[in-house]
Amino acid sequence: MVSRRTLTAISVLLVFLPISLGSFEGSYAQAITYRVDKEYARIWINQDGTVDLQYDIKITCLSGSIGGFYVGMPNGDFTIGSAEDAGGSALNAEDVSSGDDYRIDVTLARRIYSGESAEFTLLTNVASMVFKDDQNPGNYGLE
Repeated sequence: MVSRRTLTAISVLLVFLPISLGSFEGSYAQAITYRVDKEYARIWINQDGTVDLQYDIKITCLSGSIGGFYVGMPNGDFTIGSAEDAGGSALNAEDVSSGDDYRIDVTLARRIYSGESAEFTLLTNVASMVFKDDQNPGNYGLE
């Protein structure tokens, strides 16, 4: 069982994970601005030490257009479960990690333009997060 302190630490870590939002643009440069209206993260700690993450993200395009988002992951040992928009339609989600930059590229069902919003949910499983604490028997920690 994970101690309350460890669960709190994990929750804080995951809530403040860097969620970097980007867009797919063509060969031309265009200024893109956006507002993150909602960024919720839910976590489930599994018996095997992996962590299931659910991100609920809503963004509004303020200028330009946005076709997708990059969502940061805590480490490179993750598996993409699913991504879907607010209407329940499946979205494409692809691992586009590079070096120590761990992230998932979520493609929207359609590009959004200035004044429009998009909302989606991303489910992942991340391993190599929770380990037995050898210095404090009976407890677990993050690594």
